[in-house]
Amino acid sequence: LEYTDEDGILTSIDLETVIDNFETLTTIVDNGNGTFTYTDEDNVTTTIDISNLETLTTLALNADGKTLEYTDEDGVLTSIDLETVIDNFETLTTIVDNGNGTFTYTDEDNVTTTIDISNLETLTTLALNVDG
Repeated sequence: LEYTDEDGILTSIDLETVIDNFETLTTIVDNGNGTFTYTDEDNVTTTIDISNLETLTTLALNADGKTLEYTDEDGVLTSIDLETVIDNFETLTTIVDNGNGTFTYTDEDNVTTTIDISNLETLTTLALNVDG
């Protein structure tokens, strides 16, 4: 870089030198054992241990297809019965045709409601008169 000042004096600035003077070179290396080694721009190394931060948990569907097996980070196994979970949240409703133009609807709280649709029916006919 060339700089000419107000007196016409030319000064050359070596950009490589400027960059080298201000560049920071750092590295971080995975040691493969739950630690990392960080080396700063002054070549000072710091070991960072994250092995105690790891939690290993698993959640798997049991072979019976009805049970989830949860294993926590301490190896404690907890079984979750999916049938019980579903039963607790399942909504059971029914609707029955009474055969007389009404339906009986029973909700999840076993409350029944009769729905009368007999007055919704319309009987219409269309016929050609004898005179054609």
